[in-house]
Amino acid sequence: MYNKAILLEYNGTNYQGWQKQKSQLSIQNLLETSISQIYQEDIKSIGAGRTDAGVHALSQVMSFKSEKHIDSYKLKRGINAFLPDDIVVLDIKDVEPEFSALYGVKSKSYVYKIINREAPLTIDKNLALWIRRKIDIDLLKLSLNKFIGEKDFTSFCMSRSKKENCVRKINFINTYVVDDKILIEINADGFLHNMIRIMIGTILDINFNSKNLDILDQIIEAKDRKLAAKTESASGLYQLKVFYDHELFDIDEKKLIRRL
Repeated sequence: MYNKAILLEYNGTNYQGWQKQKSQLSIQNLLETSISQIYQEDIKSIGAGRTDAGVHALSQVMSFKSEKHIDSYKLKRGINAFLPDDIVVLDIKDVEPEFSALYGVKSKSYVYKIINREAPLTIDKNLALWIRRKIDIDLLKLSLNKFIGEKDFTSFCMSRSKKENCVRKINFINTYVVDDKILIEINADGFLHNMIRIMIGTILDINFNSKNLDILDQIIEAKDRKLAAKTESASGLYQLKVFYDHELFDIDEKKLIRRL
């Protein structure tokens, strides 16, 4: 049995997220269809994690297995020939039989992109969140620091089963400001459904309204979604990098951030 790991980049604007769905177009649907046509068998894949509708990825990872061996370079060219131009395979590697793109994940990083200016977006339309009102960057950074560490993020989860554990550990958050562009990098051992987008909506609400950081502590401690603010747009969210025990693909996350 051969096991392949695939590195992907995609613009999620036109898709209902990563996960395969019966009636709606997803990234996984298109990839599995393309790979199955090349292998002439029904290929099932495993993704490093789900991205919601409209969310983008700079280095998503998936894996799949087959009894048939195809050279990775030829496979990459073949898959890309089938895919639409908003999804691309960047690299493919043969990996150990026990490797899983999902279960081997140690942490993941996402970036949220905000354009803070008076004029509406053109080039960055569907690729960033547009905020007209001036953001207080110092207050933004202080707000974000409140999330660092191991916490129960129930207040920042859109939907969950009652049995789901909502404790996650945010390892670090970096904020980069270049002119009117704000990039927020968040690394954690895992993320809940819509977690980052609700976090962004909440810190912006505090930035523009209460300006009271104690409110954020209260929202976290309450474990009540109704107390947090709205879920911000998916258009500004990018999966940046998936981390494993060893460097699976040669990815410089700082270079990826500079691309944004």
